[in-house]
Parts: sequence; structure tokens; C-alpha cells
Amino acid sequence: MVGNDRGIDVDGILNLIFKNTCSGPSSFSIGSNNSYGPIVNIGGGVGDVSVISSSSHPWANFQF
Repeated sequence: MVGNDRGIDVDGILNLIFKNTCSGPSSFSIGSNNSYGPIVNIGGGVGDVSVISSSSHPWANFQF
């Protein structure tokens, strides 16, 4: 979808959020009582994301 105000919006509880990729200023909106992998911001043309320590996490979420 294009033109939404956020990419991942989790209002419920007890969800697992991992291995997602979103773009935009408000890519992730995750409510309390949820579990999620690290959110790695690769905006601004980082290039090789392996230089970002949390990007190698197997459950990382990416935003750009």
C-alpha cells in the first residue's frame, strides 16, 4: 500500500513482530504488551547494513 500514515500498526496485545521492512517517518506503531525484534533505521543511504550491529539480529525489522 502507498500513502498510509504508518507501515506496521499493532494495537492488540501478545503479538510477535519480526522480519518486516517499512518506509516512511512513522513506519512502526507497536502497542504495549507485544514482542518485537530490533527496529533498525537504514534511512539516508547507509549502504552496507551489516555495519549496523543490530542489523545482523535474525528477527530485525527495518525502516528506511
